[in-house]
Amino acid sequence: MRKKLWLISLLLIVLLAGCGRQEEEQLPEEKTITIYDHKNDQKLTMPIEEYLQGVVAGEMKPGWPLEAYAAQAIVARTFTMEFINRGGTQKLHGTDVCTDETHTQAYNPSNINETIKKAVDSTRGQVLTYNGEYIKAWFNAACGGITARAKEGLAYPDAEPPYTVNKKCPEAKYSPSEVKSWSATFTYKELAELLKELEIKSVEKLEIAKKSDAGRVESWKIVHSGGSTEVSGQDLRLYLDPMRLRSNVITELVNGEEAVTIRGRGFGHGVGLCQWGAYTLAKEGKKAAEIAQYYFQGTKIEKRWR
Repeated sequence: MRKKLWLISLLLIVLLAGCGRQEEEQLPEEKTITIYDHKNDQKLTMPIEEYLQGVVAGEMKPGWPLEAYAAQAIVARTFTMEFINRGGTQKLHGTDVCTDETHTQAYNPSNINETIKKAVDSTRGQVLTYNGEYIKAWFNAACGGITARAKEGLAYPDAEPPYTVNKKCPEAKYSPSEVKSWSATFTYKELAELLKELEIKSVEKLEIAKKSDAGRVESWKIVHSGGSTEVSGQDLRLYLDPMRLRSNVITELVNGEEAVTIRGRGFGHGVGLCQWGAYTLAKEGKKAAEIAQYYFQGTKIEKRWR
């Protein structure tokens, strides 16, 4: 009887494995995409999985855990496909994507190592979907302890996607000191110069106009000689330099006589996958799929090519 059950179990395993191989064979081959290389002013053509190695190497630091790289690969692959489906950088460069991270994603093939190659290959073809469609797979360096919804973190103009939620994040366990706490000081004269596009001539004060339930500044109020102007949190970061105003998780705001000092935590817009959070979850033994889906509620991971 035991021998019979063992043989049945073995047969089922073989059949299931065969079904898996058959499904894999029915998938299309990976796409070849075009990339505009800003550094060398040239157009490149390569398989998407090869491109993704350079993206993961550009978006995450060397020496990170395999599963963090793999989670980033899933998210970056999804980001790429959703972006290309919307036209990519065809209007800008006549290509699917480019190497300017302000347009698409960072790309640094010189940082590719064996761990990154393994991470991308282990997730080959895997993307995040919601109702069968590619999601907007945003990611950020450090969310400051809780991720942001798209509207509060990015001033996203359309309806809030159902998968972008406020999720508590364990990033602080491993994130560096400059991410856990930062400070930026701007003189009012400097602010006026940085905000001249808004036709602001003389800044007098900077105030928080609106905070989200998660504690992130959604909009700022700039008090100036002509009255006051409100700008979104993300827009102010871009105007003032996102490397200085590192996030909109603000812990202290001090308006002095000649300058304003802003203190906060985190690095980036905070929406979607938090990279230092992914690092922490990988260190704690979580797998790539689990990490990716943690940051995008209700999504599925689908394999779209072999």
